[in-house]
Amino acid sequence: MNHVKNVGKLGVNGVKQLHMSSALKVKPSIPLNQSKEAVTPYCPRIRELQTKFQVENDVPVHLKGGPMDKVFYYATGIACTMGISLSVAYLGKLSYST
Repeated sequence: MNHVKNVGKLGVNGVKQLHMSSALKVKPSIPLNQSKEAVTPYCPRIRELQTKFQVENDVPVHLKGGPMDKVFYYATGIACTMGISLSVAYLGKLSYST
């Protein structure tokens, strides 16, 4: 039982060392673009989307994309519910078959 505690401590210490190591720190090898000019032709569109998604309006981020996000959200919920209910029905059918 004592060796189980040692393995647990070893795992915790390993995670701490990995978290604190300098190998995980990202250092940019290329200097960041400091000018205000667009880096790509899509840069203004990306900035518009970023400002749209960063607005504090009490709407969940998965619904901020517009009405199609709401359609996809509810369609996914319906598909998951149907899949789970059909799985349970199939398991019930298999358990009572002769």
